[in-house]
Amino acid sequence: MALIKSANDFGSPVEIVETVIRANDRHKQLMCERSRAALGGRLCGLPNRGARLAFKANTDDMRNSPALTIVAQFLAEGAEVQAYDPAAASRPPQLLPDVHLKDPSRML
Repeated sequence: MALIKSANDFGSPVEIVETVIRANDRHKQLMCERSRAALGGRLCGLPNRGARLAFKANTDDMRNSPALTIVAQFLAEGAEVQAYDPAAASRPPQLLPDVHLKDPSRML
């Protein structure tokens, strides 16, 4: 995103980077659609379990994590979201206050 902004500021758009970002955003939406379909067409009232909230393993960096978009969509549709990510355990309350962090042994 910083590259796109800088390029646009100098009048040199980077269309390939913009296309990649649009494709990545579309994949997040597809994940929501596929999850909804797998759960009978609705997310409301269903517990959804997930893992790895961070952008990459072994870090607490959740900036631009696909999980932020996906979890927000699940929550908007009334799902209860449970997650486990030991590295990012301190971050979800700030970024995703409605996500319930769980011990991995209790996620099944």
